[in-house]
Amino acid sequence: MYDIDFFVLYRRLLLIVAGTYTAVRLLQFIWRWRSDSLIAARPEALMRRWVEVSVLRLRLRWFSFDVLQIVLLTAILLYVLWPQIR
Repeated sequence: MYDIDFFVLYRRLLLIVAGTYTAVRLLQFIWRWRSDSLIAARPEALMRRWVEVSVLRLRLRWFSFDVLQIVLLTAILLYVLWPQIR
């Protein structure tokens, strides 16, 4: 008989459900944003297009130091909490 760890099974199931839900909600948001900007009044449509272009023009390397800090702090937190987790 197999030894099933229900906590690991629950975590993986939760990861799949939450990841799928997040992806679907993000796609719905983008779809609504695009469809609303097509039927919006001219000033609002211009503002929506400006926001879209601004987001697309963001350079990710500007945020690389911040991302590095987040990753490093998360690693330190996991290192500190690892004895309590096990």
